[in-house]
Amino acid sequence: MATAKKSKAKVNKNNTTGYHGITKDSKGNYVAQINHNHKTTRLYKGKNIVEAAKAYDKAALEIFGAKAKLNFPS
Repeated sequence: MATAKKSKAKVNKNNTTGYHGITKDSKGNYVAQINHNHKTTRLYKGKNIVEAAKAYDKAALEIFGAKAKLNFPS
């Protein structure tokens, strides 16, 4: 299985997943969410961290365009 190349953009020092916009809930699921205009939107919830990161990237590009901090830059 090939893995996607991660971004070298820095994430918060308290980030335990290593991906922008991804957290882990108490049941072990990865949750992708994005904040925009004082609203939080949940994008993905599941066991696959790469799918969560891709969901975040898609939403970040739609909202922030070229200024988005991506997990997997093209």
